Amino acid sequence: QDAGRLIKDAENDLIQKFPDYQDKIRLYYKNHHRMFRKIFQNSVDILNELKNKKYKCYVLSNWSAETFEGMEEEYPFLREFDDKIISGREFLVKPDPKIYELAISRFDLNPNETLFIDDRADNIEASIKLGFQTIHLTDPSIIKSEIKKFLIV
Repeated sequence: QDAGRLIKDAENDLIQKFPDYQDKIRLYYKNHHRMFRKIFQNSVDILNELKNKKYKCYVLSNWSAETFEGMEEEYPFLREFDDKIISGREFLVKPDPKIYELAISRFDLNPNETLFIDDRADNIEASIKLGFQTIHLTDPSIIKSEIKKFLIV
């Protein structure tokens, strides 16, 4: 679904394979918004700090277009980004180089001057091949110290 496939199509395919679990399959996406455990407030804080320092901040996310609907209302910090690429809207997913190229073009980025942060090694590797500076962030609690290594003061 992160690549733009409709949820109903995914559900129907799974139900054909596992008809005894139809009720459980139908529950998953219906309750998607309730599955978020927590917001990493230190990440929101660094976003606000970067925005206050006039840095441009963008989202490049593997996320279903359908499940992203309503998230900006539920999580207002998402509106603070300068722009977003949601993979399900673009029919592209990380680590496909085409989604990074779309970000470069749409956001007018110079990869050598752009910091890309992701928790998946394959996404980091793909961005490095295009010249991005990177942080492979597997521990959200250290985001502030990691980003500060790149800030121009």
